[in-house]
Amino acid sequence: MLNSFSMRQEKITYRHLYIHVPFCVRKCMYCDFASGTAPVKLRKRCVRAIAKEIEINAERLTPETIYIGGGTPSHLALNEIQIIFRALNRLKTESLREFTVEVNPESVTPARLRLYKKSGAGRISIGVQSFDDNVLKFLGRVHTSAKAYKAIQMCRKAGFNNLSLDLIFGIPGTDLTHWEKTVQTAISIGPPHISLYGLTYERGTPLNRLRRLGKIKPVAEETELAMYRHACRAMKKSGYRQYEISNFAKPGFESVHNAAYWRYKPFLGAGPAAASFDGVRRWKNIRDVGKYCSRIEEGRPPRGKIEKLRGRRRAGEVMMLALRERRGITCAEFEERTGLEIERVYGSIIASFCGQGLLAFSRGRLRLTGRGLAVADTVISEFIGEL
Repeated sequence: MLNSFSMRQEKITYRHLYIHVPFCVRKCMYCDFASGTAPVKLRKRCVRAIAKEIEINAERLTPETIYIGGGTPSHLALNEIQIIFRALNRLKTESLREFTVEVNPESVTPARLRLYKKSGAGRISIGVQSFDDNVLKFLGRVHTSAKAYKAIQMCRKAGFNNLSLDLIFGIPGTDLTHWEKTVQTAISIGPPHISLYGLTYERGTPLNRLRRLGKIKPVAEETELAMYRHACRAMKKSGYRQYEISNFAKPGFESVHNAAYWRYKPFLGAGPAAASFDGVRRWKNIRDVGKYCSRIEEGRPPRGKIEKLRGRRRAGEVMMLALRERRGITCAEFEERTGLEIERVYGSIIASFCGQGLLAFSRGRLRLTGRGLAVADTVISEFIGEL
């Protein structure tokens, strides 16, 4: 039997579109994404290139989800983001279920929100990160807590009831009590979706340099674990369902776009450094904004290196993504995505973690337990192999 993943898929129809806007007011201390400041001329050139890339791929796009991220998409001027929206208008959107735009509080305005709404966006993801001004300053964020509250109010007034707030825990100088207050503040605001991420120290970031120089001390692992567990309990008590390691939602407000990643669905990325996956091959667009623009202007693909995912490497990636969701993965889903039998590949690992109470394997479905979620990185690393 020929597995679907083993075929070349040049004419695949993509149902999930990610658009990367690589610009922001300034780079945050912890950020290693392809983003930064740029002259207006380069920004406008890049926006035109992104729009052209979308138009070039229009025949292959029938999106169920569109996600505009960055960077800071809300940093774009109205006439800049309109160029992207006009390109999106050329797509077949009769199947569109979710259209998200990422914003930062300092750049949210009624005019921008009206344009987003008019252009079809129905979901806003706000990078709040903290409600403490001292913490925001430490992280290098531009906004204040007052601006965060005001941005949320503006989104609701503009008719965006599908809101998601991003928060960060494990920040140096904070403790469990401080985090408990942050979580309670977010819950009291009442967005239907909240994402919680532990602070990471990525290579090349100012934050990591400060850590290496001994100028800041990371939060102890046991404290960070206590923060995560508290958030899980508080969210559950307040009616949020933890549907993924870092994501909590009221019923019906789970992220459809992100679920496509976790379930190994093909997706197309547009913009500098945007990633794509056609079911067999994975690639990223080149990161350099100027070179990306030149490629598009010259009619050349902006892709970087293309990687084919096969065998154990593919299996490890499937497990890494699937186990993030509370639903986990079934034996049938694993075989469909890899062509392999899950127990034949990972039988001993599964047995070990089930014995420790970190995994549950029942009726052909493998998933992390509540205890397993708290140490998900440790569990998942065993499945990744050579990844």
